[in-house]
Order: sequence, then structure tokens, then C-alpha cells
Amino acid sequence: MDYQVVKSQIIPRVLQVLETAKETDVKIEVLDTLKIITKAIDAQTLKIDVVKALEKLRANETNPKICMKMLEVYEEIGKILGPEEVG
Repeated sequence: MDYQVVKSQIIPRVLQVLETAKETDVKIEVLDTLKIITKAIDAQTLKIDVVKALEKLRANETNPKICMKMLEVYEEIGKILGPEEVG
């Protein structure tokens, strides 16, 4: 799959589903997807789009399962950006 397609079409749709989903299972699946594709995303997209979406979710989410999945995604992002950028 072309990187530009992933960056301009897939990532925004995945993040939109994350923001609008009401069901816990859907959010967990989206977070699993983000965890997997994080390795294929450039640092700028991670900082600007993905981390921002995770911060919005973190501010509104209290479900422990979702919070644990977010930590897993943050851990993957930290491997790429470094802990200073994620923290």
C-alpha cells in the first residue's frame, strides 16, 4: 500500500472512528490497529495527528480496558519519538 494513501486517507479515517465510536470493543480494535501501523507512520504524523487524538481520548475516557490499550499505543509511539515527545 502506498504510504501517501495511508497518511492522507487511512490514518484520518482510523482516528475519526476512534473519536466517534461509542462501543468499547470498537475503540479497542482501533487502538490495536494504531499500535500496528505506528511503525509505518512518520514522526510528524505521529506527533500532530495520532498523539493529539490519543490526548483527546484520554481526557474523556475512563474505561480501564481502553486506557490500557492507549498505554500500549503510547509505548509504541515512544519507541519511535522517544519518551520526551510522548510524555
